[in-house]
Amino acid sequence: MPKLLYRFCRTLNLDPDNPQACDHWRRAADGTLYQVAGDYRFWARWPDGATLRGDVDFSKYTEGENVSFTKPR
Repeated sequence: MPKLLYRFCRTLNLDPDNPQACDHWRRAADGTLYQVAGDYRFWARWPDGATLRGDVDFSKYTEGENVSFTKPR
């Protein structure tokens, strides 16, 4: 989710980490690449239940560069 929308939910007193309260979260389709720019809040979940949340600034990457997240141990 763009960080701007994350902060917007918080401003409205909606829990930005709750997809039912803040409906700006979008699920990425398996195997699909997306082009994004700017600051984002991410929430990654693996099939075994492991999760990783954080912020990423995509402006630090070059155009066409793939970004991946590593499952926590």
